[in-house]
Amino acid sequence: MNKIVFYINKFYYGNDIDLSELPSILVRKFSKLDKVAISSMLKCYEKNSAPKLVFGSVHGQIDRLKKLTEQYKSENEVSPIAFSASVHNNTIGVFSLINKINSSYTALSAGNETVSSCICDSVLQLTEENDVLMCCADVFEEKSIAVSVLFSLHKTENSIAVQLCRENSTQSENEYKDFSDFLNGKNSCFNSQYFRLEKL
Repeated sequence: MNKIVFYINKFYYGNDIDLSELPSILVRKFSKLDKVAISSMLKCYEKNSAPKLVFGSVHGQIDRLKKLTEQYKSENEVSPIAFSASVHNNTIGVFSLINKINSSYTALSAGNETVSSCICDSVLQLTEENDVLMCCADVFEEKSIAVSVLFSLHKTENSIAVQLCRENSTQSENEYKDFSDFLNGKNSCFNSQYFRLEKL
């Protein structure tokens, strides 16, 4: 059985929004998804670092897409600016620009397996030189949630040592909740259809 050992150096789970360190003129342009995701990432981001970035969302910019659809129906055209802000990688792209991060980023959507897919992608991108900042966030039917994690191969004072076991496991019915319970110590394992994450 193959195992990969690494560290969770910071994490955040919730929907509290604090963007006070950003210019208000910028924040006004954010969607609900942008706000909850970027606020979550800022809680785990180490200033002046350049981690690789992984972003996941089941529904993406669904509110913006609804408005674009309505605009197209009524006007037979859409705003190019609104369209560019509706793409799936908009949130992580904005975060990288705000923090002047030039390293690569990935934006994923994998339905109910979005969180586990982002974990896999994050672990595969870890190197001795680069940490990975992962964020999964969704806003749907007025409910918002985000989980951000700073993964590393280097241990810090408050690190959580974990191992990923590459074997089939039981599929989670709610990956956001189950991963949060794992991070907060309510569960010793996080199970996905393709792997199991365990604390050491």
